Amino acid sequence: MTTPLPEIGLASSERTTLDEFLDFYRAVARRKAEGLSDEQLRQRLPGHPSTMSIGAIIKHLASVETWWARGCFAGLDVEELDEPWRTGWQQTEGDWEWEAEGDRAADLLEWFDRAVANARVTFAAADLDALGVRASREPGEGSYSLRWILVHLIEEYARHVGHLDLLRELADGAIGD
Repeated sequence: MTTPLPEIGLASSERTTLDEFLDFYRAVARRKAEGLSDEQLRQRLPGHPSTMSIGAIIKHLASVETWWARGCFAGLDVEELDEPWRTGWQQTEGDWEWEAEGDRAADLLEWFDRAVANARVTFAAADLDALGVRASREPGEGSYSLRWILVHLIEEYARHVGHLDLLRELADGAIGD
């Protein structure tokens, strides 16, 4: 089954518009990973030094969702997160969230789905002006608003959906949303 693409209203409230655009990009990202083998999810651009693969991007996006919703907005510490985030983020070597060589396709999609579901629950009742519990990484800058976080997530997905387009076409020739 292919993840359906949600519709985006043309004249909705600010919150609805942000939620709908984010959900659209989440669906597109997930669709780019659906139906691929573990090997296809690990495939990289030939002749290019980047370690990006579809699996690594999906893992990274799940990680981004988890950090901004549960870490930054809700203020949970790494030790309070579920797996694989608790163990993965405690690693001191490598860039764990960008490494998908040993991960299975089913696990990556499950982690992604769980991260998105957790983010939706975390953000659902909050006002756009609500501030996250965890302050900015920069001293004196304060906390991020939910509005800022949602716009940042949209930006993060928009960037990586382009990468996913190229990698999916390489994997099996599929194009489009």
